[in-house]
Amino acid sequence: MKDKKDKLSFRERKFIKYLSQGMTQKDAAILAGYSRKSADSLASQTLKNPKVQRAFAQILESHGVTDEKLSSTIAEGLEATKVISCNVIVPNAEGMKDANSMTRDFVDVPDWIARHRFTDTAIKVKGGYLAEKHEVTGPDGGPVRFSDVEPATRIQYLLSRTAERVQKDKSGS
Repeated sequence: MKDKKDKLSFRERKFIKYLSQGMTQKDAAILAGYSRKSADSLASQTLKNPKVQRAFAQILESHGVTDEKLSSTIAEGLEATKVISCNVIVPNAEGMKDANSMTRDFVDVPDWIARHRFTDTAIKVKGGYLAEKHEVTGPDGGPVRFSDVEPATRIQYLLSRTAERVQKDKSGS
C-alpha cells in the first residue's frame, strides 16, 4: 500500500492531466484550482516535485513517449532541414531555351531555427544549460567567456558539443 506521502493531491492530479493534454503550465495550474495570481510559480514548484515528475513520466511512457523516442527525435531535430524555393539562372542556356534563362527549383537547406530549438531542448534534457558567462577551456587552454563571443560562434559551439554527446549516446560510450 502506498504511503500518503507518495499520493498526489487532487490539484496535482488535475494539473498533470491538463498539462498532458498540451496546455501551458499556467493554464493547467489555473484549471487545476491554483490561483491565477500565483499559477506560474505554483506550476513551476509543482513540476519540481519528484512524485509529480514520476507521475508525468509514467503518463508519457504510457503514450509511447519513451526516453529512446525522445532521444531519436532530438537527434533528428539537430539535423533539421527545410525546403526553400530558389531561382536558378543558367548563363549559357544549358538545357534552356534562351541564354540566361531562369528556372525555379527547390533546395534542402539547414533549418537553423529548428536546430537551435532542438539544441536548447537537448541541453535542458541533459541538465547542463550553459550560463551566459560560463567559462570553458579554449583552444589555447585558457578560459573563454561566452559573453565575449559572437552569438553565431556560441551556437556553433553548442551544436557541436550537443552533436558529440548525441554521437556518444548512440555509440553507447
